[in-house]
Amino acid sequence: MLPGTLRDLHRFDDYTIHQMSGPISRVETDGPTWFDRCIFEMFSLKDKVYMSTGLGTYPNAGIMDAFGEIVHGTTQTNVRVSRRLHNDRDTMKVGPLAFKVVKPLEKWSMKLGKNEHGLSFDLEWEGAYAPVKIRDVRYPRPGGGPDMVWTHFFQNVIFNGTIVVDGKVISVND
Repeated sequence: MLPGTLRDLHRFDDYTIHQMSGPISRVETDGPTWFDRCIFEMFSLKDKVYMSTGLGTYPNAGIMDAFGEIVHGTTQTNVRVSRRLHNDRDTMKVGPLAFKVVKPLEKWSMKLGKNEHGLSFDLEWEGAYAPVKIRDVRYPRPGGGPDMVWTHFFQNVIFNGTIVVDGKVISVND
């Protein structure tokens, strides 16, 4: 692990399989809005491009969704996909979009295959520093019940790979 990695982080924390006590098939609450997600963002001044991608699981609703978006010049392109969960939260693939933990808490790959929106990518990120816990966010649950709580971690990373938008190839090498 990278120097400075918090002791309470586990190599499985990269996967969207979080829950509280009990079997891994159950999560903290039975509410359909309970989720676990990861989001990646990249900005290149040189190429004037912003890219964001992520994946979320909603185990109580039986859904996994993912997205990829890019802003290049004055154009924004979005790809949103979803699928049913079949007790397979460790399979981080939704349609043409796939995420893979290469080395826990240090390296990921993310690929968006060809699709009707003209956006695809084949990227790898590597942590420049260990993940840092930013904060816990707490919101009252609509309709009552226990508060909704998110724990946010942030990590500076280096991206490498290619992005293709409307046939134009953008090489990303931080």
